[in-house]
Amino acid sequence: SGQVSLPATAAAGSKNQPESVYPESLLPAGSSAQRQTPTMGSRALPPGPVQTLIFLDLEATGLPFSQPKITLCVAPGKACSPVASEITGLSTAVLAAHGRRVFDADLVNLIRAFLQRQPQPWCLVAHNGDRYDFPLLRAELALLGLASALDDAFCVDSIAALKALEPAGSSSEHGPRKSYSLGSIYTRLYGQAPPDSHTAEGDVLALLSICQWRPRALLRWVDAHAKPFSTVKPMYVVTASTGTNP
Repeated sequence: SGQVSLPATAAAGSKNQPESVYPESLLPAGSSAQRQTPTMGSRALPPGPVQTLIFLDLEATGLPFSQPKITLCVAPGKACSPVASEITGLSTAVLAAHGRRVFDADLVNLIRAFLQRQPQPWCLVAHNGDRYDFPLLRAELALLGLASALDDAFCVDSIAALKALEPAGSSSEHGPRKSYSLGSIYTRLYGQAPPDSHTAEGDVLALLSICQWRPRALLRWVDAHAKPFSTVKPMYVVTASTGTNP
């Protein structure tokens, strides 16, 4: 089963853009923080401070009304596994009954149109994105012959960001290994489990809440570590003779 959620949060921008959440909502009251974009050798970084964070979650097999969002159910084009159905609540029968369509060029164009309404540079933010969401999205775009559709976007994995930002002494050296699952981090910060876990919309809301924990530090980290989405290696490729190769 497929479920995509893309809420956009403006990291910086003009107050003439009513659809966005402006930097004042992410920074402490009275903050006069100024961020600079460093350069790191020859690696391509955003040309200036990232303007829009796109919180992305893909579940493979509702946001505040002041924020632009897309939440879509996408038919996978194959039978949903029982495990995926149990986690997401989506099944082949449910998706078919509601006439859900597969991931196609129309949906990609819709995502592009959504992104183009947000200030640039854009940066996709996903939890475990480097290992899952970004390679999967790259692979599906390539299958449609649209591999370059999001080449003007950047991306960061929130796990890497939170590991870098969490105080080094916040866990016991001899205690159990600290978990960086989305639910574990949310529980550490807010003292309760995140609502609506394992739905795309619920997970991006949880991630958005987590990323407001240290907003200024997070924005500086994003500006320093965002990488072009075009550099992500697809999770799999398809050839005419061999089919899908992981």
